[in-house]
Amino acid sequence: MTYQTFKIARDILEAECRSAFAGIEGLNSGPSGLTPDEIKRSAAYKVARAKHAQAFAALRTLNAKWAKTFSKETKAELRQRP
Repeated sequence: MTYQTFKIARDILEAECRSAFAGIEGLNSGPSGLTPDEIKRSAAYKVARAKHAQAFAALRTLNAKWAKTFSKETKAELRQRP
């Protein structure tokens, strides 16, 4: 993979992770922001949480490869920013 391909893949995985987390947040209905046990036991919550866990694991794996493979390119890009 090239540096540009990695950046595109990272952006896609970040969007999937945000989308999956929004699905979990939509199910939270506790007054203090905590998820009640009855919601945690629901099938919709379990599916949403599994989607988020899967997307986050993929993003974590990509970021680990990113740091090792493209450290020079990333540093050069950061130096060019104003």
